[in-house]
Amino acid sequence: MSLAIPIPPEHLKDLRTALDRVARSRWEEDGVIHVVSLEQNIDFLQYCRDNDIRCILVPYRVHCNEDALRKAAYTVYPERSERPDYTISKLIDGSKLQEFLRKLGLDWRGALVNQLKLYSHPNEGQRIDERIDPWLKQFDRLGCDRAI
Repeated sequence: MSLAIPIPPEHLKDLRTALDRVARSRWEEDGVIHVVSLEQNIDFLQYCRDNDIRCILVPYRVHCNEDALRKAAYTVYPERSERPDYTISKLIDGSKLQEFLRKLGLDWRGALVNQLKLYSHPNEGQRIDERIDPWLKQFDRLGCDRAI
């Protein structure tokens, strides 16, 4: 599953920096998350088709013809009622971005859980997700869990 985030060009660098902090490693190289600058007259629907995008995160006050995307069977987040919570500044500071990526399993923690599940006993696999957070807390003093 790939995610696209349309963003005004002046926020492109900041969003990429935030994604480097909270998304799984190699998010851009692997094509898992696409940050799409809306600086040009880009046909966003065609971009999604060409890049096998399934989900789209549209920040508050960014418009990219969401109704047409929904009609074309793309999953567009957030719902209209939740959109004010997804401002560009909340995405850039990482709080809402990390919360959203975690729901989709595209954050670094989700990638870690998936890796650990490969080495666990089948009955233990469900428990890794529950046990990882207490284990990660020991790294909080370092300022970032990514140091693992």
